[in-house]
Amino acid sequence: FRSREAIFESKVTYYFKDIAQFKAYKFPNGGKSWNVYRGTLFNFFVYYSKKENKYRNLNEIRIDDFTDYLHIDQENKKHLSRSVNSAETFKNKCSHFNSMLEEFENRGKIGGHNFKETREDIISGLNYEKLNKKQNYLNEANINQIMEHLKQTRNSTRNMCIFMFSIYMGLERSTLINLNWEMINLSRGIININNREIPLPKKLLNILKELKKENKENGIKGKYLFYRFYGNRYEKITEDTVHNIFDNLSKIDGEIDKWSMFSPQYIRNNL
Repeated sequence: FRSREAIFESKVTYYFKDIAQFKAYKFPNGGKSWNVYRGTLFNFFVYYSKKENKYRNLNEIRIDDFTDYLHIDQENKKHLSRSVNSAETFKNKCSHFNSMLEEFENRGKIGGHNFKETREDIISGLNYEKLNKKQNYLNEANINQIMEHLKQTRNSTRNMCIFMFSIYMGLERSTLINLNWEMINLSRGIININNREIPLPKKLLNILKELKKENKENGIKGKYLFYRFYGNRYEKITEDTVHNIFDNLSKIDGEIDKWSMFSPQYIRNNL
């Protein structure tokens, strides 16, 4: 983006300067929320700069320009596992862009902007579908994306282990929080639940070994697998902890409606 084309022809670098200024205003420390905003803003301005082939002030950008981008973005991703088809995804992208314009207007950097309509009005001309809870989003691409996200969370080993028990065995929250080391034979690679010996897949077995090592390093001497640090001490997790792990998936990207479907119950139904 420091090329001659980016600076002098498409002028996209000037828009990246605006994005950097918005980040400094609203997300000075970055973070996962900023990464979601960043994706929308970068992708839109790359599209817009090529379309206009000049730099326009932010208050000159029209709603039609943004909805045209949403159409093209949907078309480009039509054959990908992360295709853009839902109303909530479109609404989130509108919110990301509108937030930038609002921030600049509030700080006196622009006199106003054209995105005063509701998100529903802005996307009214788009073709979208509501996600169906009966549809199975438990596919390899989504699972891999969730695992990559969980790697970045606090208590990542614990969280990945809980998610893997969910997708492998369809365990309920009440069962997850009561899993204990007496049920598991790491050397044989099995778990015994309700007098049934079930083999553990290699990936889950490796995470369990890492979890046991971390529990020992943290001085946890209890029999359970999963703990949380609360009130200056470690205690067995609650069902709310499991809920929070799944609720955190909404931060993966802009497709909040899809990720919000994931829960132990949803996974069990699809298994």
